[in-house]
Amino acid sequence: TFIQKRSPAAQAKALMKYVAFPSAVVASSLNCYIVRSPEITTGVPLTDEHGKNVLEGATSQVAAKRGVESTTLSRALLQAPVYFVPPLLMGMLPPFQKLV
Repeated sequence: TFIQKRSPAAQAKALMKYVAFPSAVVASSLNCYIVRSPEITTGVPLTDEHGKNVLEGATSQVAAKRGVESTTLSRALLQAPVYFVPPLLMGMLPPFQKLV
């Protein structure tokens, strides 16, 4: 990889620990944005809390943009527990191994 080619072996090994999370966040967020970006240009229908159209045949580009942005952000934030919770749990395991 780029890091392994440009850095000394010890430094590259340390840096590689931190590559997975940002790359997963970027890939997931970019994928979500690319797939849902047509909604921004066409807009989405506005509905009330019961799912009925507020304005028949009308769409909102502002609502579409907010929806795509919030979905993209949530995809980025949902990656954090996958990468940070397991190391925390694994760090807590050694004291409990004495009990087994």
